[in-house]
Amino acid sequence: MKKLVVLKLDGDLENGVQVTLEIGQEDERPFREIIGHLPKAPKLALAVHKWQSTYRSLGNSNRAVKAVKVTYVNSITNEVEKCNDAAHKLKKSLNNWLLADPFRTVRETWIKYLSPNDEAQVLIRTSCSQLHQIPWHLWDLIEDYPKAEIALSTSEYQQTARVKAPTYRDKVKILAILGNSVGIDIQKDQLFLKELLDAEPTFLIEPQRQDINEQLWNQNWNILFFAGHSQTENDSGRIYINQTDSLTIEELKYALRNAVSQGLQLAIFNSCDGLGLAYELEALHIPQTIVMREPVPDKVAQTFLKYFLTAFAFDSKPLYQAEKEARLKLHGLEDKYACASWLPVLFQNPATAQPTWDNLGRRFTNICPYCGLFAFREKDAQFFFGRESFTDILVEAVQHQSLVAVIGPSGSGKSSVVFAGLVKRLRDAGQWDIIDFRPSSRPLFSIASAIVSQTEPNRDRINRLDSIQNLVTHLQLFEDALRNVVDDIIRENPDKRLLLVADQFEELYTLCRDPQERKTFLDRLLEAIARCHNFTLVITLRADFLGQALSYRPLSDALQYADLKLGPMTDTELQDAVEKPAALLGVTIEEGLVERILSTVNTEPGNLPLLEFALTQLWAKQLDAKLTHTAYNEIGGVEAALACYAEEAYKQLNFEEKERAQRIFVQLVHPGEGTADTRRIATVSWDGTVKLWNSLGQFMTTLVENKDAIYSVSFSPDGKIIATADIVGNIQLWTPQRKQIATFKAHKGAVYCVKFSPNGKTIATASADGTAKLWNLDGKELQTLKGHKDWVWSVNFSPDGQTIATASSDRTVKLWSLEGKEIKSLNGHKDSVTSISFSPDGKTIATASADKTAILWSIDGEKLQTLTGHNNWIWRVSFSPDGHAIATASKDKTIKLWKILGKELMVLPAHNKAIYSVSFSPDSQEVATASGDGTVKFWARSGELLAVLKGYNSAVTAIALEAVPSGSIALHPTAQTMVTTTSDGTVTLWSRKGEKITTFKGHEDWIWSVNFSPNGQTFATTSKDKTVKLWNLNGKLLRIIKAHDDTVNSVSFSPDGKTLATASWDTTAKLWTTKGQLIRIFTGHLDGVHSISFSPDGKIIATASEDKTVKLWTTEGKLLKTLTGHNAGVFRVQFSPDGKTIATASLDHTVKLWNLDGKELKTYIGHDDSVWSLNFSPDGHTLASGDNAGRLILWNLGLESDGLLAHACDWARDYLENNPNLSKSDRHLCRRIGQKINRR
Repeated sequence: MKKLVVLKLDGDLENGVQVTLEIGQEDERPFREIIGHLPKAPKLALAVHKWQSTYRSLGNSNRAVKAVKVTYVNSITNEVEKCNDAAHKLKKSLNNWLLADPFRTVRETWIKYLSPNDEAQVLIRTSCSQLHQIPWHLWDLIEDYPKAEIALSTSEYQQTARVKAPTYRDKVKILAILGNSVGIDIQKDQLFLKELLDAEPTFLIEPQRQDINEQLWNQNWNILFFAGHSQTENDSGRIYINQTDSLTIEELKYALRNAVSQGLQLAIFNSCDGLGLAYELEALHIPQTIVMREPVPDKVAQTFLKYFLTAFAFDSKPLYQAEKEARLKLHGLEDKYACASWLPVLFQNPATAQPTWDNLGRRFTNICPYCGLFAFREKDAQFFFGRESFTDILVEAVQHQSLVAVIGPSGSGKSSVVFAGLVKRLRDAGQWDIIDFRPSSRPLFSIASAIVSQTEPNRDRINRLDSIQNLVTHLQLFEDALRNVVDDIIRENPDKRLLLVADQFEELYTLCRDPQERKTFLDRLLEAIARCHNFTLVITLRADFLGQALSYRPLSDALQYADLKLGPMTDTELQDAVEKPAALLGVTIEEGLVERILSTVNTEPGNLPLLEFALTQLWAKQLDAKLTHTAYNEIGGVEAALACYAEEAYKQLNFEEKERAQRIFVQLVHPGEGTADTRRIATVSWDGTVKLWNSLGQFMTTLVENKDAIYSVSFSPDGKIIATADIVGNIQLWTPQRKQIATFKAHKGAVYCVKFSPNGKTIATASADGTAKLWNLDGKELQTLKGHKDWVWSVNFSPDGQTIATASSDRTVKLWSLEGKEIKSLNGHKDSVTSISFSPDGKTIATASADKTAILWSIDGEKLQTLTGHNNWIWRVSFSPDGHAIATASKDKTIKLWKILGKELMVLPAHNKAIYSVSFSPDSQEVATASGDGTVKFWARSGELLAVLKGYNSAVTAIALEAVPSGSIALHPTAQTMVTTTSDGTVTLWSRKGEKITTFKGHEDWIWSVNFSPNGQTFATTSKDKTVKLWNLNGKLLRIIKAHDDTVNSVSFSPDGKTLATASWDTTAKLWTTKGQLIRIFTGHLDGVHSISFSPDGKIIATASEDKTVKLWTTEGKLLKTLTGHNAGVFRVQFSPDGKTIATASLDHTVKLWNLDGKELKTYIGHDDSVWSLNFSPDGHTLASGDNAGRLILWNLGLESDGLLAHACDWARDYLENNPNLSKSDRHLCRRIGQKINRR
């Protein structure tokens, strides 16, 4: 096991250094700690400086910003000798220092507890940049330990929260920035990255700042790479991204923070003078960073990168060892490039583990490794475990037999072992052509279709159908027709064998109604088996159909010695089937749970689908990447998981939907006459069958068999007609008594949706052929709606029957008139739109999509709200009959109910860029917004735009309206003063009429916040320049407070105006007098603090942080509560005017309300981007929020009359009053609240 050695150094070379040595195992607490001391060493400091000077004087062609022209008094050989001499003296001085008596105990402890053969990480932790400049690899102890390597770190670091969730191994994603390359060659760097296996580099060549920023925000990266010119300036780094522009790490801070949170683990700056870059990257908690300590020659940079990538990526060595190996190999260049092996330096965040190439590419995934009731297919092979032995037998059999029949009971896994086992193995071997099919109701057509699709993949649909029909005719009329086709395929690829797979062979007996076609089909197969070389037929057959297969003597003879019986899985095989798929995605299983699961799976093979289904349900309930006993209890175990799932789905239906479901079930299952109805569950499958189960999940019987898969069913408004749509494009009309009224061919492709018009006289259909059509009840085509560029998934009528809406795979929704004219196209989804629904009043449209969202639109096409929360495709969306709620059904196996916000929501597309600040007028009737688009806008509460202030040269970052003192001229809001600030540090004072009073340069950098004192005579500004400034209304500077060590993000006056609170990126909040005296520091946040706010009574302070939390404090600094619930940084926090409620705005696109006890009251979902600004109206009735996309939303709170409680009671009332399991007192909890009161 690797050892971790940490040397904490406190001090500098001028005053001496206190040393703490810690030795332990990696990822464990140290088992030995000792303290020593190193004396002051001014001679060592001088030696470091002397070496740096002589090295830089060499002037090798390097990646420094400017080429250094050096005139040598002596020859270059003499200059190199000087450099080497300085290096020798530096090494001697360093080791003499490390032999000092006060340091002896540290050295002896090292030698005692570390063997020279130990693999060790040695971490030098210090905040002194002078100590970082020492070449620590020259320490003789390090040289005596060949498997140890030095890394540097600062004294302070942050423990990054590790999200525990399933992960899968994917390609390592590299963002490679190739900057200014004037005078140097970075093409080789690019080539080395391109040659990496299992990697996906993205190259930004001489990019703009925005390009880098967008890439860091919009994608997840594992490695950040830079090659080009760079330099260190006063412990800060600067990279030159193109021939005119440069960047500091500070300017990329937010984007880099995001990248780290999304999985960035390694930064490589293969450029000059990189210690300053490393210091700043350390502050952003990047796990590992590699830089060059001095100007680096081109050849050295390229060689190091080549050696490092070879050791790390190709040889799979740990990062430490790969960096050390590459560094040591640079000794081979030191005849031309002095001290080349000194240049690479590794920095590490002590809170992070050392990465390997294999785990760099692991990504969070929503994949479920279990297949539920479905068979494993070839694409699922990586998760298919437990049948390896049978697969070996199967692979051997197909090498030597022309017919192999896999026979087993229903649910034994025949299809899985053939496709995920056999087919995967053979395809990977590369010596087989493979064709598969299922007989279906037309076996000759099915096999012909499979063969033509394989042999003529590029033919258009019509020609392909002609080929299929010709082959079907040949198969019907001519002996050896299939043999001839097989021989022809093999002749095309003589080096390969041909495998033909007939899956679910029992369909030949369950679906095919024509005995002659069945016989012909069998004869053609048997002819090919008997006479073709390099050909094997594999069939899967349910054991209960073996008798029917043997009833045809030629087939019976062929099956002699050709069958492989698939029996039950052994305990070990079942254990592998449960444990190994989870382990592949990094998920563990609670101790004893596997044994518990397997104890319920008896030797009946038919239990395998139930086991897999239970595992899919268990997977959905995992906690911290662990499958638990608690979750297993919740799903009902293997025995009842399916029944519980079906029962829950049924409970989610409303009364009308339950009635419809019951009617459909009755049609499917045919209850026997004269017998009592029992609770049963019907399931349909791709095998064309309907199966009946009881409520315990026990299989009862197989019922009706359909000729073609049915995709959609719809009732006419009067319930007298049922329309069905199938996979081949047919529409059939039925009575509820199963009498067929009409059938007609509607489309050339599958029909995914069929709907009746509100008057029941028209039918609309949506199809894979890219069209929707309108029909009368006689099957006459009325209109064809053309305009979509891909499949049309859904179609629906508006309640008045005058508008038709269609949803398509082309990501659009279109509205049409009854005459077929396109009215409008709605664009907003990022993937296929799968479902569409009108609200009962016809004013709102809901759409569902494969992008995992549902969107609400006005009938005019304006996007009102985006609903997020599903983890997979949303298949269906539907309004409740009263229009107050919608339901969404998703591929993530959940159904969600959403309350329509209606009048609670007003959405204004207010600006073209982010809204950084929002402020209400004192009378609550107007809202002012400040935006990155350089404007300030004023809005009436109704949403009407009142005025626009223009003329700013940069983003308007903050706005504040002067408060009107109580009893003053409240009826004259024009008497107020307004302050705006911008990203370039400008402050402007305005009259309420929009007249500019004065403008001045307030700060040297971005101003993040502005706030008036309660008496309106003073205002405060905060800036990226780390200061707070106080001003009077004439713009006179009253005071400068040097408040924090990083950007000051927010300022708030106490209600009495005597103190002010500030929040900063340095993770602290502070309390000050208005004279600038520090009162108190609030510490506890793990990341930057975005926002701070006083409660109206001045007793509580709220802080909002990038660490996703909000904290409530007393003014004495005592932590009262931590509010958790947001999924990203919290950017704003505000108290309601009555002080009873807290509002928060987050980068997770939500706004939340909380009470003072920290309980989450409500989540407002309506923004599609980070929410930057937030404010209550003074009357407390409205909450305004603005987002990064420029959208302003006004939320009607109703807090003044316990509106939240009434809202909650209206939502839960039916449940409380009608649930027989609740006590009488609980049923009456909402009796006098909300809706009931309004009805009196």
